Amino acid sequence: MSNLIIENKRDIRLDTMRGILLIIMTLNHLGGSLTLFAAQPFGYVTAAEGFIVLSGYTYAITSKLGFEPFMARLRTSGKRAFKIYKYHILAFALLLSIAILIPSYGEYFGKRFFVKNNTEEILWTIIGTLLLVHQPVYFDILPMYIVFALLSPLVLYA
Repeated sequence: MSNLIIENKRDIRLDTMRGILLIIMTLNHLGGSLTLFAAQPFGYVTAAEGFIVLSGYTYAITSKLGFEPFMARLRTSGKRAFKIYKYHILAFALLLSIAILIPSYGEYFGKRFFVKNNTEEILWTIIGTLLLVHQPVYFDILPMYIVFALLSPLVLYA
């Protein structure tokens, strides 16, 4: 077992399970016949919920709880949250670019992400997404993950 745990207390088995859960989530989002095998394979718990729980557990066992000052943990958590935020905005910008550049996709994404397909609504959607108050379809998980990342030091401290 000791060879499965890396020097900084990361357990490769947990990271492997998180990777499997990411693959399951991808298959569920792609749809099709593969969804039959990937939709809630663990009962009533979805892959997204399992990923969040395992990520929290991984954070708890890898944090230097007794060795690192609270403010240092808070800064590390803020950096992690900002990194997730950048990926969230990058993914949204990519989909928005596709929606603008390819008219057939624009109609599809417009119906799913925006209430109307006019310039004013798109502007408010962009502002809301940047502020994490508007969460288009499939974009609700990363803002939640950002909040969890920011709250993690407080929860561990408590």
